[in-house]
Amino acid sequence: MDKPKIIYKVWISDKLLILKLGNQNPDHSGYYAKFENQPEVLLIEPVAESAIDKELFYFRNKELFSLNVDDLISCEVNFNNKDYLFKYIDDKWVMELPVKFDNPQEIDIKNLIGQIIDINIKKFFDSDMKISAANAGLISPLKIIKIIDKENKVYILNIGKEIKDEFQYYAKLEDPQGLIFAVDKDIIDDVIQDVQKIEEEKFKLDEDKKQEDRAREKEQGKVEEDDASSNKEEQQMH
Repeated sequence: MDKPKIIYKVWISDKLLILKLGNQNPDHSGYYAKFENQPEVLLIEPVAESAIDKELFYFRNKELFSLNVDDLISCEVNFNNKDYLFKYIDDKWVMELPVKFDNPQEIDIKNLIGQIIDINIKKFFDSDMKISAANAGLISPLKIIKIIDKENKVYILNIGKEIKDEFQYYAKLEDPQGLIFAVDKDIIDDVIQDVQKIEEEKFKLDEDKKQEDRAREKEQGKVEEDDASSNKEEQQMH
């Protein structure tokens, strides 16, 4: 126990407890352990050791947004230097940018926002000094997600370069901590695709309306032409 493999420090009621975890016993039925300043050597079961022996990541809060869809009044996604802005106005979600769209499928926007607030941290890089905002692509982020809640609190998630062979992106929140972490690439890509689908829905509706207007104008022109022809025939008869 003079060279423990793991040392755990836990504060309980203002008292610091230090548990030192050593090697397995000869028959591998448990691990030697000992509290600092106490003479007894304990034997803990392997299952207890595996429960304790978690990376710090296991115990950290990995939730980015403790929010529900109904908590938000604005959602903005920027990629390829293009802004997509959605706002909750008059009890419904509308698209404000890059085009005005007052009647989108609201379920599409709610699903989009649901994906955003469900984004979780997959890995922290705060202990890796090799990962900086610059080499993670977070000085000029490729994608930015900005949401505003009903209390007008603003949350901004900057998304940088793809992490090679990890199916993840570097990311960070704009907050005083400025921690760099990884987020799931598939979720971010799905958010981008869903944003584009809503824009495409607007373009399709506009195109359908143009075709309907052209058909109506063509039909109206045909009617006017027929009327003019009928008038001409009547004049010739007189």
